[in-house]
Amino acid sequence: MTDAWLARYAPQPRQGRPWVTLTFAQSQDGKIAGAQKQQLRLSGERSMTMTHRIRSMHDAILVGIGTMMADNPRLNVRLDGYTGPSPRPIVLDRDLRTPPTCRLMDVARVSPPILMACPPSEPDALHGWRKRKEALEEAGFLVECVDMEGTQLSWSSILQRLAALHLSSVMIEGGAGVIDSVLQTHTVSPMIDVVLVTVAPTVVGEEGYGYTTSLFDMPAWHEASRCSLSPDTVIALLPL
Repeated sequence: MTDAWLARYAPQPRQGRPWVTLTFAQSQDGKIAGAQKQQLRLSGERSMTMTHRIRSMHDAILVGIGTMMADNPRLNVRLDGYTGPSPRPIVLDRDLRTPPTCRLMDVARVSPPILMACPPSEPDALHGWRKRKEALEEAGFLVECVDMEGTQLSWSSILQRLAALHLSSVMIEGGAGVIDSVLQTHTVSPMIDVVLVTVAPTVVGEEGYGYTTSLFDMPAWHEASRCSLSPDTVIALLPL
C-alpha cells in the first residue's frame, strides 16, 4: 500500500526548476520539536521507513542551518537492503556556520554536500566569511552563493542553482523556519509540487516548537489523500 501510495507523488519533470517535495512530521497540535527546539522523535517506525523511501526518490535533500546545528543529521537513505544512492544534501547556510566535521561528511557520496550561502556586505564580516568558506571547501563542501530576498536566501535563486547543477528533484525536510519560508514564498510564487505531512498521535503542548504557517487552513492547498501507517497518518496536500 505504501509504495503504491507514494508512487502517486513521485517526482516528475519540471520545466526550468526541480520538482519540490516538502515533507515533515508533526504532532497533533502542530509541533515539530520540543521546548528550546529540542529534537523529538515523532514518526513511528513505519512512517520513518516511508521517509527514507521518499529520500531515495529524490536527487537532493534540503534542510536549514538550524536543523544542521541542532541535529547534526546524515541526510542519507537508511533502508534494509538498499544499495542505491542517497540524495545530495543541501543546507541553507547564509553565514557558513556548518561545522566542517559534521556528520554529512561521514557518508560516502557521489557528489559533495552543498551549502547555499550569501557573502555579507560588511568588509569586516566578509573576511571571516571567506575564511569559513575556504575551510568548508577544503573539508569537501561545495559552497554556492545565491541571492537574498529580504532577510532570507531567495528560493527562486536556490532553485535556479539546483537546476544548473542538474538536480531534478529536491526533498525539503525543514526545520520550522524553512517550512514557514517555503510555504509563504509559495503563496506569491508557486514552487512546491506536493506536501507530505506525517501526523503523530501525540500532543506536545505549548512549550513545543512549531511552524507558524497554517498549512491546513491555506486556500492554496487541498488534501489529496491519506495513508495510515499506524500509529501515524500521512497526509498528501497538492497545490490548487
